[in-house]
Amino acid sequence: MSAPDHGYPRQLVIECGAFELLSMGTTSSQPEKGTPPAPAAVEAQLGRIFAVDAFARSERLKSFLGFVVRKHLSGDQASLKEYTIGIEVFGKPPEFDPRIDSTVRVRANKLRLELETYYAAAGQNDEILITLPKGHYIPEIVLRSPSRETGGPPLSLPAPSRIGRKFALTLVIAALMVTILAVAFRSHTIPALSGYLSPGRLLVRATSEGKRLKLIPLTHEPYTLAISTAGDKVFSITGFGRQLSIIRTVDGSVKTLDLPREAGAFAVSPSGRLYIASPVEGVMVLDIAKERLLAEMPTGGPVIGVAIDPAGKRLFLAMGQLGFKRLSLDSGVLTQITDRVCPVDVAIDPHGKRLFVAYQCSGPAGHAGHDSVEVFDAETEASLGIVSGLPLVGGPVSVSPDDRLAMLDGSDACSNPAYDHAGCSSAPSRVFHLLRAADRQIFHTFNYPPKNGRVFFVDNLRFLMLGHSISVVDAAKYAVLERLDLGDDQALSAVLTRDRSRLWVGVKSPPGLLEFDLESSSCAAQEVNPAMMFPADGSFEDAADQTVLGAHGPVTFTPGKIGQAFFLDGHSYLSADSTGYYKLNRHNFSIAMYVKFAATQGEAALIDWKGTAPDRGIRMLKSGDNHIVFEAWPGRGPITSVSAVAPDTWYHIAVTKTDDLVTLFVNGKGEASDKALPRFPDYDAPLLLGAYEPGLPSLHGWLDEIAFYNRGLTAGEIGNLYRQRATGTCAPN
Repeated sequence: MSAPDHGYPRQLVIECGAFELLSMGTTSSQPEKGTPPAPAAVEAQLGRIFAVDAFARSERLKSFLGFVVRKHLSGDQASLKEYTIGIEVFGKPPEFDPRIDSTVRVRANKLRLELETYYAAAGQNDEILITLPKGHYIPEIVLRSPSRETGGPPLSLPAPSRIGRKFALTLVIAALMVTILAVAFRSHTIPALSGYLSPGRLLVRATSEGKRLKLIPLTHEPYTLAISTAGDKVFSITGFGRQLSIIRTVDGSVKTLDLPREAGAFAVSPSGRLYIASPVEGVMVLDIAKERLLAEMPTGGPVIGVAIDPAGKRLFLAMGQLGFKRLSLDSGVLTQITDRVCPVDVAIDPHGKRLFVAYQCSGPAGHAGHDSVEVFDAETEASLGIVSGLPLVGGPVSVSPDDRLAMLDGSDACSNPAYDHAGCSSAPSRVFHLLRAADRQIFHTFNYPPKNGRVFFVDNLRFLMLGHSISVVDAAKYAVLERLDLGDDQALSAVLTRDRSRLWVGVKSPPGLLEFDLESSSCAAQEVNPAMMFPADGSFEDAADQTVLGAHGPVTFTPGKIGQAFFLDGHSYLSADSTGYYKLNRHNFSIAMYVKFAATQGEAALIDWKGTAPDRGIRMLKSGDNHIVFEAWPGRGPITSVSAVAPDTWYHIAVTKTDDLVTLFVNGKGEASDKALPRFPDYDAPLLLGAYEPGLPSLHGWLDEIAFYNRGLTAGEIGNLYRQRATGTCAPN
């Protein structure tokens, strides 16, 4: 059974894992590496790990870790694939499809979490460090040196990729207080990147129920975009085309100008000029207000990439075989900055501190498939250093608004068979490198499926990934926060207004601009900080921490209450084998979600969380007589809503537990309460959404904005959660 169309222009159907990251290896935060440990020593280390409670109680975790470690030691890297692990470790049948069944990915996240926990506590003094880097299944096994007893520098564990930052910080503070430097998280963690989905989500206003994507048609593929300083005009050109489209953002009207020569890159000045680089020769100058060409500035050769300083005085030109030059806009004087050949792209940070120049033709200190990026002081124009040795082939550079981060696009370095793919965790793939600008250290390397395209920073917290989908990715946790599937269409480029209120994405077929009105930052500010959050905006990932949901059956994404929602067809459901550090009912808690029922016959499970013992658990459901019921065992009977629910209507359902009281809310109003249930100390329990047990009838309907909190929210907070999305500027409809 498929989800209703609702008049949406494109079906948002994404099987679990369709947007799996192929690799997330951290490049510059690896452990100190010495002589590889002997296999016997590694086996002994496995024994120590398996002895702790988390592994002793889980044969699957032990089997998983033992399998990948022993295959790695034997040199059998070919077996360390998701399909093989599913068959050999988890007993999957030969027809196992990892794109649909996320068991291996979910359990890998659990394994990484438990390894991090082990080395932060019981294994903090162990000499052998075993990790499973994100995105693949090849373990890293190293001797940790120098020893702490020798007074050497502190050891480094991989930065906790998706563990709650507060937990990691607590570990570090505790270690410092007792002067134990067993665990020291290096400064490669992105500084001061915090906040849940701040400042507002990008796609929800266009993907919520009742909304349609707005397309401004163009006559050409919008491969390159620029936006005026005032945000009133967007400029578009296809690759090396001679027609410039000027889109007036107030009404979507389009004007086309014929250019005297082929055009490529753009740069916009604060004085109201658009500089258009020509890959044939020169730079064309457009008066933005009057929408007419003013001049052609000669350069003596092709200009492939262009950037302008914030003052609008200097134009920096990447000119291929002619090197990297500066054009003074006051005098017209052209000055050579470096004669190193084949610069093809240049970017300047928003405050004019640094220039980033991407090379091809091997460039300085590079070779085929491993070109370089050179960083310059934008004021003195002196070279600050060269980033080389990575899979890079002259792709564009995007810089975060606060100047701290730069994303280096490796383009097809990991997919083109002409290159050696050294340093590529997966091939074929599209590779990107996240660079800390101040010291040119690589935080992280991403390998996405090769169908993905360019990357643009949205703000200091997130970047936009384009391709056959539009994805918003957390720049600190590397989690996909929002994703809009474009089907056969392809996103080519993007621009935002300076106030981050509107976004335009150039698409290929039919050619045009998709227009998005973004959420206000005030909407994000009103969110009560959750411990786990599943917005269902085209992603199965936890937007607040590290849990990843697995889909069982055809779980699809369709327009929802706020952006997209999970649609369950009455047989499919979602689950998480573990909720990480979030332990429901070991403390006060709250749960909130939006739900809409496609059918109301019989019972329908919303949440089912079972403890490790059969007499412990928590459940929320719709009863056969269409009331919302919350129950927990042992020690607490059902709490039932006063109001009944009807089909095809959105409801905000919440339950809070404090030391004294459990309260059930419907649409922001408390409807029933009872004495608080006793705590029970389950350490690791599976969570099901939309079902009781596999194979039993599940929810036929939609789930959206599923949030778990580490405290009992007040009645006022629950009411605000409901009202902020029901009315006012944060309501998507």
